[in-house]
Amino acid sequence: MAVADVNGDGKPEILAGTRNCWIIAYTPEGKLLWQDSKQYHGVRRILVADVDGDGKPEVLSANRYGGVRIYTGEGRSKPGTVSELGDVSLALGRALAGKPPMVVNGSSTGVLRASLLGDTPREFEFTNNGFGVNEVACADVNGDGLDEILVASETGSVYCLDGKGGVVWRYPAGAVVRSVAAGDLDGDGKPEVILTAEDGSTRILSGAGALLGAASADSPAILAACSHSKMVLSASRDGVLQSLELAGDR
Repeated sequence: MAVADVNGDGKPEILAGTRNCWIIAYTPEGKLLWQDSKQYHGVRRILVADVDGDGKPEVLSANRYGGVRIYTGEGRSKPGTVSELGDVSLALGRALAGKPPMVVNGSSTGVLRASLLGDTPREFEFTNNGFGVNEVACADVNGDGLDEILVASETGSVYCLDGKGGVVWRYPAGAVVRSVAAGDLDGDGKPEVILTAEDGSTRILSGAGALLGAASADSPAILAACSHSKMVLSASRDGVLQSLELAGDR
C-alpha cells in the first residue's frame, strides 16, 4: 500500500495492490477512483514520485512478473520498465545530477535495471552474475549529494553502485543477502547500510562498506528496519525479532 496526493486535489489518496493482479486507488473516504488489472502475478511494491520531471507525481507498481508499471495520478498508463521474469524489487534514487529519480528494479532471476525516464531517457543494467536480486535501496551513502544504489544479492554480497552502474564497493556477507536498507543511525547526517542474510546475521556497514556492528539469529534474517536512535530491528524467518544498536562514536 501507499498513501499520497497523486492527483493534485490536496488530499491523500490510498493506493492498494493485490495478489490477484490489481492496483486500486481510493479517496480517503474509500470511494474508488481508478483501478487496473494488469499487475501480472500480483503487486509487490507501490511507490509515488515524479519520475519524468513534469512536476506531477507518478504511481509505480512493481509486480511479480518482471516489470514496473507506471501510471499518472489519474490512473492512465505510461511507459514502464522491465528487468526479467520473477519477483521485482523496486526503489527510486536521484543518482544522476540534475535529473529526476531513477527507477531501479531488480528481478529474482538476476537482472537489475536502472531507468531514467523523461526527456532524456537513460538506462543501465547490472547482471548480478546471474544470481537473484532480493532487494534494492537508494541512499546517498558517501555524501556526494547523489544517491547510490544498494543491491542485496544472492551472490552473498551487498553491492553499492553509482548512477552509471559502476561498482563503488562490494561487501561479502558470506551468505545470501535477503534485505538491505539505509538510515542515519548515529545522527551524524550520513546514512549507514543495514543488511540481513540467510545465515541469520544482521550487519551494520558504514557508507564506505566497512563493518560497524553485527548480530546473529538461529534462522535466516529476512527483514530489517532502522530508526534515528542507533537502533536496528531485524526479523528472522522463525518469527524472532532482534535489535542491534550502533554504539559509540566512529
